[in-house]
Amino acid sequence: MNYALFYVFIFLFFGTNSLIAADGKALYIKNCQSCHGADAAGKPALEKTLKLTEGSLNLVDDETLKKPDAELAEAILNGYKKMKAIKNITADDASAIVKHIRSLKK
Repeated sequence: MNYALFYVFIFLFFGTNSLIAADGKALYIKNCQSCHGADAAGKPALEKTLKLTEGSLNLVDDETLKKPDAELAEAILNGYKKMKAIKNITADDASAIVKHIRSLKK
């Protein structure tokens, strides 16, 4: 009987985390990938078109990844410089996107 509770706990803990990661990836693809690229390293041609500094769309550079999760989630929810806020997502969604972006760092 104790083993059953243990397995339920393990499933809920690990199952929930993988669902959050999957949601973060799906949300990233839907809302972020068009500008930041599939690997979150940015799109140099778009940077030129928008007259942004080189590398400014790169989300997996050391400077961006040093920022706290809350600061990155806030940028997603409220916008940052020329980036508009993502509409119709929750704070949990933004946190899931941040988690996905961090998973892309190689």
